[in-house]
Amino acid sequence: MRRGHTIDSETVITKENLRYHLQRVPKNLRKRRDWRELPGEPVPAFTARDHKDLRRLLRKFGADRIITEMQTLRPRGPGRPHAEEDIDVAFSIEEWAEQHRQQGSCHPIRDAALDLYELKHTHDELRRIDRREAREREKAKASGKKPPPSHFDRWWENRYKKKYLRGRKEFRRQEKEAEEQYLRSLAYRSKQKSRAQKGR
Repeated sequence: MRRGHTIDSETVITKENLRYHLQRVPKNLRKRRDWRELPGEPVPAFTARDHKDLRRLLRKFGADRIITEMQTLRPRGPGRPHAEEDIDVAFSIEEWAEQHRQQGSCHPIRDAALDLYELKHTHDELRRIDRREAREREKAKASGKKPPPSHFDRWWENRYKKKYLRGRKEFRRQEKEAEEQYLRSLAYRSKQKSRAQKGR
């Protein structure tokens, strides 16, 4: 396998010769992102949804905070596509819930979930949802029926509660593994130290 194999800008990458070029890339570099960004690969353009999400983040955090986060953000690695998203959801809710506990909230998890809900929706979307739910409540009251669950309750119960529970389980598993690894390293260093003292 040639270590110096390169792909110049004039090389046309097709499905037929893609395997040929990848086989000549060193094994320790095959998973790096820059090798997958082959010449001629189209760069995805921003969609309308991407622009809307970016504007919402700029309004909420400001440009300086966004730039700082971009410099420290780690790209998603291999694994289940939603595993890291679940962990992010669980970590955010746990952090915000602790802040609500310190403020004396009786329902810190629900309050943290509301924070996430507001972050995931723009102000215009929230206003439209509020108007629609007000009409539904009035219609239910006029007909004597029980009002339907709110959009937040459906959003939480049907989607993000499962993400939170999965992410919390995975996050705690990773914390336990890190703690066990730390204790093993302490035990190993203690054993090495005792051996060194006996050899003197």
